[in-house]
Amino acid sequence: MYREHKDFEVPENENTKIWRYMDFTKFISLLETKSLFFARSDKFEDPYEGRLNQVTIDFFKLQFNKGIPSDQSDLAFESFMKEVEESRKVATINCWHMNEVESDAMWKLYLKNNEGIAIQSTFKRLCEAFSLTDSEINIGKVIYEDFNNYIFPLRGNLTANFLVKRKSFEHEKEIRAIHWRVSRQFGWRNLGEGKFPIVDYGENIPVDISTLIEKVYIAPNSPSWIKDLVKSMLTRYDLDSIPVKQSSLGSNIVEIRKTENYLM
Repeated sequence: MYREHKDFEVPENENTKIWRYMDFTKFISLLETKSLFFARSDKFEDPYEGRLNQVTIDFFKLQFNKGIPSDQSDLAFESFMKEVEESRKVATINCWHMNEVESDAMWKLYLKNNEGIAIQSTFKRLCEAFSLTDSEINIGKVIYEDFNNYIFPLRGNLTANFLVKRKSFEHEKEIRAIHWRVSRQFGWRNLGEGKFPIVDYGENIPVDISTLIEKVYIAPNSPSWIKDLVKSMLTRYDLDSIPVKQSSLGSNIVEIRKTENYLM
């Protein structure tokens, strides 16, 4: 179930629209498994995912050196950095794009052809959709900072390193749901002792699909049969009340071309 977390920044408006862009096969997998896939954070393409920047590392190394003999401080800092690295194996993440309208950039980034799908939900719906799972899910906004100067506010719980990304990724406007695959009885201090379950790549976490999905959008310029197929799939899974819409971006392109032909 969704649980608020003091370190997670949430949208001011709980009905803020969020989007998840995917190909058709992943959409069918979502309907079939009734679950969202959470990827292990260390499997993301971004090598900084879940890691600290050098400014933060240098800052915390100084903190460990204060009032402690150098041999002990080195061991303590080494243990701390090991925890940070190990935490990347037990944090699994599901990502969404926050935007009140469709994003042309997101369509192009996540789809290789015109047979893609965009699920439109809201922050509130995403939170409520996890009512079917006993797993604790935290959800919040990613913030984007200059890694040359920013110091992570770790607060001893290793969450900030999963909520901060480089400014180069600011276009993602990401909302992410995070599941921590570590038992509270052990906590972060025992990450390096093998007392937690590790999944190979990620995990499927059950969701209430009818709560999660507000609308389904078909990729720009996709053939008409894709929309019909999506409708039939939703009907098959008793989700026919969910509206299916053709992306407005494709129709705009058609209108522009018509105007250009007329002017010629």
